Parts: sequence; C-alpha cells; structure tokens
Amino acid sequence: NGAAYSNPKVDALLEAAAIEIDPDKRVAQWKEIQQILVEDVPAIDIVAAPEITIYNKRIADHTIGAEGVAGSLAFAHIAAS
Repeated sequence: NGAAYSNPKVDALLEAAAIEIDPDKRVAQWKEIQQILVEDVPAIDIVAAPEITIYNKRIADHTIGAEGVAGSLAFAHIAAS
C-alpha cells in the first residue's frame, strides 16, 4: 500500500469478501470496493518505468517480482549443461 490508503469501509469490505462463501455476495462486495476506490482515487500512476529482464534456458534461479518481470538477479547463474 504505497499510497498509505486507509478507508475503514474498504477494510471491512475486504475482510468480509475474504470469508464470504456466497459468490454473488462476494461479487457485490468487490464491486462496492471498486466503486469506493474509483471515488477515492487513492493513487495515480504518473510514470511507467521500463522493465528489463533476461531469458535463456541456461539461466537458473532468476526470480521475477509480483508486479511484473522486474526481479532479482542475486541468485541467477548459468546452469550446468
């Protein structure tokens, strides 16, 4: 939560949606969450940084991040053939 967004109603809806077993009710909860976020505008992305990564069948242990291809090369190495 890089924007430090806080809304008690959204928090309550997130908690409720996480345990709701009725798919229709869960969809309604997520729609309400999305509507609140549209109205609150907790963050506006103003830049999209280019992401560069590598790909080769011989490269092992190259991890990718949750937000895309950017990741860590800390443990990457060329695998033995």
